[in-house]
Amino acid sequence: DAALFAMENSVRAMVVVGTDATSCESVIEVAQRISHSIPGVVALSSVGVHPHEAADSQKGDLALLEGVIASRPEGLVGLGECGLDYYYEFSPREIQIKSFFAQIELAKRYDLTLVIHTRDAWDDAFAVLDEAGWPERVVFHCFVGGIDEARRVLDHGSYISISGIVTFKNSAELKEVAAFVPTERLLIETDSPYLTPVPNRGKPNTPGYVSLVGAEVAKLRNCDISHLQGVIWRNTLRAFNAEYAANTPS
Repeated sequence: DAALFAMENSVRAMVVVGTDATSCESVIEVAQRISHSIPGVVALSSVGVHPHEAADSQKGDLALLEGVIASRPEGLVGLGECGLDYYYEFSPREIQIKSFFAQIELAKRYDLTLVIHTRDAWDDAFAVLDEAGWPERVVFHCFVGGIDEARRVLDHGSYISISGIVTFKNSAELKEVAAFVPTERLLIETDSPYLTPVPNRGKPNTPGYVSLVGAEVAKLRNCDISHLQGVIWRNTLRAFNAEYAANTPS
């Protein structure tokens, strides 16, 4: 079981993320089941419509999403992942932008952390956020920009989350970002089941491998891994407004 493997690898908190409206309830249920069945592990949830899914979303999908959010289910802390992806462009840009606008509004309305996926769409992503108004808490998940994009994110007090890409040999730009981000705005993640970190690249990713991401980030920042663990724990609780979980062992 992925959650048990994660616990065995010192993971004490995770965010289970949805990518479409129809699966949002099951995402929340998975997170709740982990939290209730594995002592010492806090599993939170985030639900939204990924830009890849924007074109396939039915007219009522955002209404369905809001209905679930409005019920205030236990452990729901985020809206997303949502945003813009012009690298694959599985959904037309105008549809992605419309969906992104709508989800920013939901995040603000229900005081949820906005979890953003953006790839090759930085200028438009920032333009949408500026026009819609940045929510109080924003996480740029699986960050794949450079220092310039990182500065723009940080100017708004948002968080930058580093994935297993940072362990890849050809990730010099991301390694630079991982060393650059201020301590209080740094998060790490796996983006399971994708982007498995070295030395397990080629295998399915799993939350327990976040320790490999952490080890690489600690090396790049020239800090002790135990110090980084404490930093990430506190940042995660703050980024997702989940300080209520602070009594769980870190």
